[in-house]
This record gives sequence, structure tokens and C-alpha cells, in this order.
Amino acid sequence: MPDSGARRRQVVDALVMLAAEATGQHAWVEKHGVAADELALTFDDAFRLVPVLVAEGHLDASVCPDLQAIDEMFRAMSGRQNAGRWSVGALADDAGWIMVRETARRVLAVVG
Repeated sequence: MPDSGARRRQVVDALVMLAAEATGQHAWVEKHGVAADELALTFDDAFRLVPVLVAEGHLDASVCPDLQAIDEMFRAMSGRQNAGRWSVGALADDAGWIMVRETARRVLAVVG
């Protein structure tokens, strides 16, 4: 398992991409040749590290509710009926993506 600094960086990096303007997210998706859902998958991988980072004192527990909220937003956006929400075009104007961006920015303001 990577050291705590690398694990914390993984969480912060995922949040930076979620907090980015839609144009930045679109550019990231294009650069990596992936679908928009990769942003959520990257967050999901990082989110799994949060309990350990909090327990080790490397992440402030006060951000956990917002991180949980992001995870719940992505869950609410999943499913076949929501396929359109995962298009690159939806990054700019989908209410879920807008809420994710705002929440990620709040967390970044705390964790730096």
C-alpha cells in the first residue's frame, strides 16, 4: 500500500479534478481517452482511502460528510436511466455535476 502522503495526494488529486470547471474536466477526459464516468471512478478509488487517512490523522474528519455526499451524488446519477448524465456534454450543465464541483471545492478549501 502506498504511504500516507501518496494516499492523501490521491484523494486531493481526485478532488481537484472534480472541482475543476467543466472545460477542465472535458480536457482531462479527452487527454486520457476515457469517458466522463472515469472522474467518478477515480474519486471512488480515492474515497476508499479516506477512513484510513482520517484514522492516521492525515485527513481532517470534518470533510467526511462532504466526501460522503459526493459519493451519494454519484450513486444517484448512476443507472441506465441516467446514462446521459455521464456524457462529456453533461459535465457543463447537469445539476449533479454542478453540485459535485461545488462540494469538491468546499473540501479542497479545508484540505488544501
